Parts: sequence; structure tokens; C-alpha cells
Amino acid sequence: MNMKKLLLLVILITPWLTTPFIGWKSFKRYLPASLVMSGVGFLEDYLADKFGWWKFNVKFHPKLIGGGPYNLGLYIVSTLWTLKFTYGKFPAFMILTMFSNAIFNFVFTNIISRLGLITFKNMSKMHFYIILCIKAVLLYFTQYFFENKK
Repeated sequence: MNMKKLLLLVILITPWLTTPFIGWKSFKRYLPASLVMSGVGFLEDYLADKFGWWKFNVKFHPKLIGGGPYNLGLYIVSTLWTLKFTYGKFPAFMILTMFSNAIFNFVFTNIISRLGLITFKNMSKMHFYIILCIKAVLLYFTQYFFENKK
């Protein structure tokens, strides 16, 4: 396994090591919305590939979507933590997600771009940031839906 695929494996597995600290009750409560939004992330990656917004240069397998390690690792776990600490306090949720999305967008994606894992093509970083913030609002209301469905 080359170094880039090993890095993808780290991006996939490392966040899950923090989940025992979330607590079983919070994990069960927030997992459905996190999984739905992970699915939205896969749809977003499909559209990005189709419209040339960005390209994953390294994949575990050529037929798999390149964003899998991000959507199944980093994204799911970060949404679980964010909802655990801020659900029910929308202003706090938005401040935290806007800050964490900025770090992800302007720091983390620069690092993985320099490492050759991803290339942004027909989308600016600001447009990507706006998409991340829209997805955050969608996450919050997805959780709201699951909470009030009962």
C-alpha cells in the first residue's frame, strides 16, 4: 500500500477512535442524521466528478468514489461531535460549524491538495465553503426531523 492510500486509511479510521468518548446514547441519537448527511456527501462527490468541481486523485479502488474515506470517517464522526455539543442551540451550532468548515476548507483541503490527494478544478474555495455551510444547516434540520418524528 502506498503512502497516499495509507493516508486515506488514516483519514477513515482515526476519527472513529474518538467515538467511545461520545457516549452510546448520543451516538445512537445523532447517527441517523450523520449517515444521511454522509450520503449527501457521496452525492456531492458524484456531482463534483460529473461537473468537474474537484477530483480525487487517489482512491482505494478505481471504481469507488474518492470521497469515501472523508464521508465515512472524518465527516460522520465530526457531525456526531458537533451535534452532541450544539444540538438545540442553533447559533452555537452555526458558529462551530462555520469555524470548523473554515478550518477544513482553507487548511485541511490545502494540505491534502499539496499531498496530491485532491485537486479543485471548477470550484473556488469560497463556493466550496458556502456548500459546506449549507450542508451544516441541512444537517441540523435533518436531526430536527429525526427528533420530532417520534
